[in-house]
Amino acid sequence: MFLPGIIYVNKLDRPGDISSFHNVCINQRGLDFVGYTQKEVYCLGFDLFREIIHPVDMEKMLVSLKSVYSPGSESFVTPILRVKPRGYENYRLFYCSKVVQETFSDGTLKQVLVNAVEITNPDQQLIMALKEIRKQKEKLLSTLSEREKEILRLIVSEKTNAGIARLLFISIATVKKHLDNMIQKTGVHNSAGLVKLAVESGEY
Repeated sequence: MFLPGIIYVNKLDRPGDISSFHNVCINQRGLDFVGYTQKEVYCLGFDLFREIIHPVDMEKMLVSLKSVYSPGSESFVTPILRVKPRGYENYRLFYCSKVVQETFSDGTLKQVLVNAVEITNPDQQLIMALKEIRKQKEKLLSTLSEREKEILRLIVSEKTNAGIARLLFISIATVKKHLDNMIQKTGVHNSAGLVKLAVESGEY
């Protein structure tokens, strides 16, 4: 059974300024769920979250956003949120995962892609949600070339850049170039992020 997610992209126009927040795009499933048009979602900005997220979760989200949009942050807001569609009374559970797409020059987050998967029925949907998240990570890694995948496996096995260069008969500069390319393709910030992504995908 396929578990589709609500996929959306959020962006800040000014570093660390939540008032400059807006939604760049949201898929049709997301629009159907929240009950707004794309234009309405854009105009509502951060107020959309205040309307659809449970007040308690909203408070936690506001607190965690201070760290999320701080320089060099790898963290994310509360991954499980209670959300209700427009005009409904009952909240539904969603698990959220993110991929950083763009940062400001000071290292703070500028644009983030989020996938929110419903887990209202935790017995089955949580498992399916985690599988869907894993599938997304695998998709990111599928953009790597065979040489890049080979180097990533060596990085995961704790080989140094110098060690990888010796094993593959290439220069350290070439290893670093491949590493930079992988970081750019996957949207992580450093080699530690690459290793985390590789391990969580289950492919390495």
